Amino acid sequence: MPPLRTLFFHAALAPHRVDLLNHLHRHFELKAIFLRPDPASQQFDQAALRSRLECDHEYLLRGFEIGGRLIRHGVLRAVKAFDPDVVVTHEYSPTTLALGLIGKRLLRRRWGLTIMTADDERIAGDAGPVRRLARRIALNAADSVVAYTEDAKAWLVSRGVPTDRVFIFANRQDEASFAENLDRAVPLAEQYLAEKRLHGKRVVLFVGRLVELKGVDRIIAAFARTARVVADVVLVVVGDGPERRRLEHLAEREGVADRVRFEGQQQGRDLMAWYVLGQLLVLASRRETYSAVVNEALLAGMPVLCSSLAGAAELIHDGQNGHVLDPYDLATLTDRMTGWLLDTAPLGAQPLARRESLMTQPFEEAALSFVRAIEFAAGSSRRHAALRCQ
Repeated sequence: MPPLRTLFFHAALAPHRVDLLNHLHRHFELKAIFLRPDPASQQFDQAALRSRLECDHEYLLRGFEIGGRLIRHGVLRAVKAFDPDVVVTHEYSPTTLALGLIGKRLLRRRWGLTIMTADDERIAGDAGPVRRLARRIALNAADSVVAYTEDAKAWLVSRGVPTDRVFIFANRQDEASFAENLDRAVPLAEQYLAEKRLHGKRVVLFVGRLVELKGVDRIIAAFARTARVVADVVLVVVGDGPERRRLEHLAEREGVADRVRFEGQQQGRDLMAWYVLGQLLVLASRRETYSAVVNEALLAGMPVLCSSLAGAAELIHDGQNGHVLDPYDLATLTDRMTGWLLDTAPLGAQPLARRESLMTQPFEEAALSFVRAIEFAAGSSRRHAALRCQ
């Protein structure tokens, strides 16, 4: 039996999507179509990302945007030209609605529809009437749904989506390819160790956009208290955004400006070097659908103090690879940060090298759920087609 022809629409190509697309390409005849040149919130080296992609891919950029929603011309034409067995699309977007409603009729659909969504109970609570309507239409049209977490699946099932139609896969990267990137970054990490005077230091790391949602102010406040106990600790903030100046001033007010390093946005080998150097990642977001950096830090062998309000908290096994905590509980955040660091040797005590991954579920096992979602959608479509022929 020939592999299923799968057309994958996605808003933009990001690092955490490359491994998934390559994995799906090994199972299916896959083509990816991206609707933005870069993710809305940050830019990546697209040429470098495309060089790693194994599947056929293109960009569909003609159209316009209304309230953050992309309207792209040519979606239905692309489906008709590829003639897929399954179409994968993202969220309850105009693309999803076009495929679920218009495409179903105009193209006399014989293909399955799989929807990826970060939706969960917290996001749903903030949804306006337009998103609520779009959700209902999209979920009714979908043959299968890929959610980020078990909690998200439970919420979708509570909303009437049959449990056998919901599969789980989030922003994950393959251990082997990530390990290769870490190995290549070790020489640069050694260079940073000398240039940035990190020898003999213990490094707390934050990676992400500097926006209020991320709670970096709480990380700095907890770090300032930890620094009174752990004399050789530094906080490295990798990222940029509108909150940067306020956070720099906060570090000054807390008396730790000389121990908080703002390194700006990093990607590729530069980011990997910080994953080699970092010894504890902290995420204190007040809301986070998932957070790919938690998976990345664990792959780099770095324990994580993770907000209980982030979907990626399900990757943390308390006390083994980090802790899950209330991001507003400054005392507990300080205690956990201090405890991990006191049990961590300063940089330079051992030669720099890639550490063993702290992820407990292999990427291949997790990504198999996405494969099953596509296969289920194809089977559902065939069953419906058979019913229409009777």
